[in-house]
Amino acid sequence: MCRFIATANINGGSDDTGMVSYTNDIRKQFMGTDSGPDALSVTLSTRTLLRWAGLTLAYHPLSAQDISPIIHALDRALASRASASDKAVLHELARKYFPVSH
Repeated sequence: MCRFIATANINGGSDDTGMVSYTNDIRKQFMGTDSGPDALSVTLSTRTLLRWAGLTLAYHPLSAQDISPIIHALDRALASRASASDKAVLHELARKYFPVSH
């Protein structure tokens, strides 16, 4: 049996979008390897990450109402099942890597 897995997420380049860095920070805090006081109770699976990306695109029109599509989609994809303190950390990190410019 032979298995082959290939990805083309960045085609060999660096991550200019911040998504990989954000995900790595979430995973570090989930594992408790970050310098923060507590570990997160949720993490981003590949499926959740893809759902978040799709929802971000779908919620893009909300930016006209001063609602961040990234944060709004994050709430629906992941943060809705997190505690209030975890949700605040998820939002803080999202704002760090995906700053809103108006």
